[in-house]
Amino acid sequence: MFAYVHSASTGGTDRGDAFFRLVAGSGTGELTAIRGGGSLTIDEDGTHRVVFDDELDGPVARSSGSG
Repeated sequence: MFAYVHSASTGGTDRGDAFFRLVAGSGTGELTAIRGGGSLTIDEDGTHRVVFDDELDGPVARSSGSG
């Protein structure tokens, strides 16, 4: 688990420039040393896609899913 801050710009019904930053020191368990951020896009059909641009000291098990 970790915490993040998120920002995006909107202009009516559109949304752009969405990004997030991981909060330093907020990782727990195997994610204690995580740092970085990422981006979020939403497809026309409502599918949310999250791209992580993170770094982690040491190995971690990763899983992926769709939202």
